[in-house]
Amino acid sequence: MTAAVNGLAGRLRTIPGLRVVGFEPQKEWSEFPLAVVRLARRSAGGIGLSGASFEAELTVTVFVPDANPANALTDLYDFMETDGNSSIEAAVAEDPTLGGAVDDARLVEVVGIATRTAGGVRCGAADFRIRVIVGT
Repeated sequence: MTAAVNGLAGRLRTIPGLRVVGFEPQKEWSEFPLAVVRLARRSAGGIGLSGASFEAELTVTVFVPDANPANALTDLYDFMETDGNSSIEAAVAEDPTLGGAVDDARLVEVVGIATRTAGGVRCGAADFRIRVIVGT
């Protein structure tokens, strides 16, 4: 799973200006926009043609700050586009193997679109759910 998380983080780092981390910072946040990548769930494994196989869901939570919550949500929309330099979906689709770490990765949905306080900063935030398949 480490390879899948690291592979997804690598794809997200191709988005200009997006800071990517594996955990929510404990102190006050100052570098935005910020994406936190984490494992959300993993299914029981099986045996595929190439050995052990399983499916997992990785969640990318993106935080975009703004004193005005409406502006923060509007700024967040760029990451939700299906294509473009800021699109998370396009970054994953450009290399669905996440650098060879998985057999397939796809954006499944974007949920939890709301304003949240993160690291003492009011932000627009959304959870991007990425399904990964290993060992098909």
